[in-house]
Amino acid sequence: MERARYVDFLGSHFGLASGAYTHFTSPIRRYPDLMVHRLLRAQLAGALETDPNAAQMAPELEWLADHSSFMEREAEVASNETVRYKLTELMADKIGEVFPGIITGVQSFGLFVQLQNTAEGLVHVESMTDDYYRLDAERFMLQGEERGRSFRLGQALRVRIVSVSVAESRIDFEIA
Repeated sequence: MERARYVDFLGSHFGLASGAYTHFTSPIRRYPDLMVHRLLRAQLAGALETDPNAAQMAPELEWLADHSSFMEREAEVASNETVRYKLTELMADKIGEVFPGIITGVQSFGLFVQLQNTAEGLVHVESMTDDYYRLDAERFMLQGEERGRSFRLGQALRVRIVSVSVAESRIDFEIA
């Protein structure tokens, strides 16, 4: 889904094909919604030029829209980092335990595996000592040269937690 981008002009909505569209939710949730509420209230009251909130906001709308778009993305990054940190913290005392997971990424250096609780970590190719694995980028998989064992994107896998660094929000696995 396309991310919200706030603008200070009338534009079309990419999904609704509407030439005159605005969307707002509770003004408690986001500042752009509060701006829309204030401007609509002033417009409906016929006081767009005299309402102090609306009158002060109008010359700053372009900057406010750009800033709101930027800050929403910053908040999303911070939220994702916080979730990753807390999941890593949760898994810190689980070293040595085995969990089912799904391969969510395949790189030449290893496999990214996501557990059922959404914690994600890396199986380093160096820990895969049963064979020499090469990346097949076209098929999103690591293929063993000698034994032919392969690991593909989306494949279920059981992994053991080898190490956890809460400070780096990093979990290292090995294949169980």
